[in-house]
Amino acid sequence: MGGSLTMSSRPGTGSQFTATFRLELVTEVPAASVPHVTTARSSGLDILVAEDNAINRKLIALMLEALGHKCTFA
Repeated sequence: MGGSLTMSSRPGTGSQFTATFRLELVTEVPAASVPHVTTARSSGLDILVAEDNAINRKLIALMLEALGHKCTFA
């Protein structure tokens, strides 16, 4: 697809992932390709969230549970 994915890692420091993509500039979107937006909410989903910050986990849990979802954190 004309892109690349690279990775570098240092033990004890972390890893860096880089993705590059060759994209075509679109100046006009055909009306048929615009997705229909709905306000209906799906509820009761079990969602796995990967987050290491305690404050972010609390915020995400409050938001998802307010929408009727159950979240599990990794």
